[in-house]
Amino acid sequence: MPSQSPQAAAPTIEDIWKYLEEIDAEELLSSLEFPSVPKGSYSRLPLHTAPFEVTAIKWPSFAKSAIHKHDGFYGAVRVLSGTIINREYRHESDVLKEIEVTEFTTGGIVEEPDGTIHLLENPLQEASISLHVYYPAISSFEDMHLYNIEEGAIGVLASAATGASWNSEDPGHFKKIQENAFRFSGIGETDSHYISPIVPKPHKTEILASLSHYYDEQAEVYDGNDLNIRWRKEYTEGVNRIIAVELMKLDIQDYMALCCGTGRRPIEIRELTGKNFEIFGVDISENMIQESNARGLKTQIGDITSLEFDFNQNYDCITYLYAFGHLTSRKDRIEVLKKCKRHLNPGGVFFADLFCLRNVFEWGEEIQRIHAKYRLEDQGYEPGDVFYRRTAGEHRAFLHYFTREEIVSLFQEAGFEHIEIQKIGYTKRSGQLHNTSDEGMYWVKAS
Repeated sequence: MPSQSPQAAAPTIEDIWKYLEEIDAEELLSSLEFPSVPKGSYSRLPLHTAPFEVTAIKWPSFAKSAIHKHDGFYGAVRVLSGTIINREYRHESDVLKEIEVTEFTTGGIVEEPDGTIHLLENPLQEASISLHVYYPAISSFEDMHLYNIEEGAIGVLASAATGASWNSEDPGHFKKIQENAFRFSGIGETDSHYISPIVPKPHKTEILASLSHYYDEQAEVYDGNDLNIRWRKEYTEGVNRIIAVELMKLDIQDYMALCCGTGRRPIEIRELTGKNFEIFGVDISENMIQESNARGLKTQIGDITSLEFDFNQNYDCITYLYAFGHLTSRKDRIEVLKKCKRHLNPGGVFFADLFCLRNVFEWGEEIQRIHAKYRLEDQGYEPGDVFYRRTAGEHRAFLHYFTREEIVSLFQEAGFEHIEIQKIGYTKRSGQLHNTSDEGMYWVKAS
């Protein structure tokens, strides 16, 4: 049992957060003895009940709560062991919209403000355990609203209800059920990608493994997306032309494409120059490398941040297109840039495009909101970090969004002496260089 409950006066969310953060999870877990419950149900173990509620919950494999609304109480949850997914919703008019899906692993903390509509679930085969602190204490589930997606129904719990679960078979569980009360809209229904945080930030090896799988699953369709989505086609073709024009000025013999993907773009760049230089490629995705090999690139698969990775030789041009933000930390970004600087021939040039944290047409503002909401920088994130998923995909990807000041600092620390930074249109004015600060990507040329 925790050695102390939150202070006696009405706590703030900050008070509850600090309390959960200071809990000795290992000691607490060793003392928990959960009551027996029907198979598949989660088990609640109250530790303190007045004036604050501190409750441990054991979630068996794939168990979940009903979608329920916090009305008149607030709090936070810490995952003591395992994984808990928090699905958050917004109910407007006759639509229940899923707005966020966040994964919390051991040590992760999620706030639950008053008015929250959400569902908690354990996605694992193994049990997960979470610790919940609420104010005021939930003395009864009476009048709590539950949402049933399958039936589009809203149920209001009766005083006899013992938890936030949909139990329509028990006539005493609900005061009333409103049928056909809403239409459900799942996350990603209108977008190809959506933000999907994982808290705390995973270790680099886990992130890179997920990235590899993320690109493996779309290697065969990746070029089609670039060519068939208008703004992506205009963007990639615009970037390729800019690089080709620069390379026409060089006596280029060897070109290294970091995160080369399918190999289509470096080959297109070479064709645009009218020159016949050698192209080398590196990627973390085995399936992407297979596509590049089929196009005749000299490739290697690997993590360019590892000590074992070797560039093998020097190059007249190194590009890092559409992927520099996949590097998982500032430390790795600097180390990779240092490697690039060391392996550029005299007169050689480095090119990269980077996502802009201030782009009003992209995720920049949403990333900053989510960082504040989940206190991500207290849970291992760097400002600008984001995890996301493809609506049609299984695996999560990582990306870092940049500020101009950050880019200058990174390249200077890596030893680049000449750094040119411009903006290039992404979804708007795609592939066109411009000077609008809050729109598009950063385009970097360095030597």
